[in-house]
Amino acid sequence: MAALVASITASMMTLGVLAAPANISATFVNSNSTTLELVVSNLDTPRGMFYDNSTSSLLVVARGTGTHAIVSIPIPPPPQDPTKGSGLTGLNWTMILDISATTSVYQGGLSHGIVLSSDKVWLYASSPGEVYRWPYNGRNPLDPNAVQVVIRNIPEAGHNTRPMVLTPDGSYLYVTIASIENVDDDSTQARIVRFPMTTFQTAPNATAPAPLEWSSGQIVADGVRNGLAINMDPFYQTGDRRMWEADNGPDDLEITGFTAVDEDNPTEELNMFDIAEIESSSYNASAAPFYGYPYCFTEGQLPTALSNGTKSQHQWPNTTAFPCTDPARNRPPVLALPAHVAPMGLIFYQQCGSSPHSLPCSWVGSMFISYHGSFHRTIPQGYEVVRVPFSNDTRMPSGDPISIAGHADVATACVVATMGNCFRPNGIAMDNWGRLFVASSSTGDVVVLRGVAPGETQTVVPQVVVTAAATTNTTNGPTSPPPPGASPTGSPKAGAGASRFSTVSAFGLGFAGLAAGLIAL
Repeated sequence: MAALVASITASMMTLGVLAAPANISATFVNSNSTTLELVVSNLDTPRGMFYDNSTSSLLVVARGTGTHAIVSIPIPPPPQDPTKGSGLTGLNWTMILDISATTSVYQGGLSHGIVLSSDKVWLYASSPGEVYRWPYNGRNPLDPNAVQVVIRNIPEAGHNTRPMVLTPDGSYLYVTIASIENVDDDSTQARIVRFPMTTFQTAPNATAPAPLEWSSGQIVADGVRNGLAINMDPFYQTGDRRMWEADNGPDDLEITGFTAVDEDNPTEELNMFDIAEIESSSYNASAAPFYGYPYCFTEGQLPTALSNGTKSQHQWPNTTAFPCTDPARNRPPVLALPAHVAPMGLIFYQQCGSSPHSLPCSWVGSMFISYHGSFHRTIPQGYEVVRVPFSNDTRMPSGDPISIAGHADVATACVVATMGNCFRPNGIAMDNWGRLFVASSSTGDVVVLRGVAPGETQTVVPQVVVTAAATTNTTNGPTSPPPPGASPTGSPKAGAGASRFSTVSAFGLGFAGLAAGLIAL
């Protein structure tokens, strides 16, 4: 592998710049104490993100047509005078790894998963068929010749994003595998699997350990169809005792004698996994906790003749009979999320910063989930970021998800033909100062949701939008030309248009780049 990828070293350190903005699609924030700003644009389908708190850098997987790369975005602290803006707009980014020309070596190229070890020594990323790691050196380019294969022979068919999470002490790596079809025959490819990292507790200059086989992993959750959003709860005990996953359910539910039941069914799911249970002596690794797919689905809103209430469990038509209503055999979700919103990222708000640009301190302990947005619904929904309030005592949700930012006119703007122009949240991450960063894979942007300082000078008229159908107010954003010698787009994204801004909200800015067609989950 080293010989085959050595030739790409010279292409690293490509710098990206913010393209000149034009007018765009509208976004909203649901609080006049927060604002949404464009950080960088013209990335080729940004997906998974991870924040390196030691160098204050965002690490982003860019996986588009012909692009498979990891990008580093330096994130400055809030300015000393917070009334003068955030200092986050128009940031440069650095491509620290580009394997676009060698995807066959990397089992189909990068997919979605990215995680940094807590000691900042190793950066992990996934492809459809393998998990890799590279010695990490802050914002410097990764050495493609130093790549190590951590897990191999992952089945590649179907949804191939392979999100993952590493325990704080680095002892286990959890990797998700997602369904082959909309509804499979069984749950073989709908699981969360964990791997002991004992043999990988090595220094970068040591001999690479032998890769782990996918078949050797321990199944910790079965029947989770497409768990793109996965993370540990840092507040619960040592931070590795509860893992949370937001699951993408199937589409096209059909029940004989009823029409349009697929509009609000099945729901997406928020599931919790108790690591102590998994590690108990009574745990049966051959019969991991089962969460329903493909035999069962979670009700959102069914016709009265069929309904047992939201979150109740039902048999999916024409699948093997299963005791769906028995919670000992089929564990229901903690929360039923709206149908087809496609949760893509999940993170907890750990600590608000001292800057007024932090998100509200009253939100600390909450979970943020990014909804990529529906494409199998007559009236689209999603295309937003939500906050799930949590009880500090039980560390369980204390209320339903609350929309905090997203695309404003979803119902008309984000139909299938035009949803590529909409803000479609994907990976999310938080920095040292309590600011939330969101990748919009459809438009090629990374944006930040942050607090507004008292007396801060605003460039747009505040307008809080609390419903997706609210009237929008579109304006052009400021121009930020590239520096001398830079590419006009500053990006590997072929055919990208100019960055496009819009405002609806308390100073919300909109987003950049056209991405035609359907964005695959």
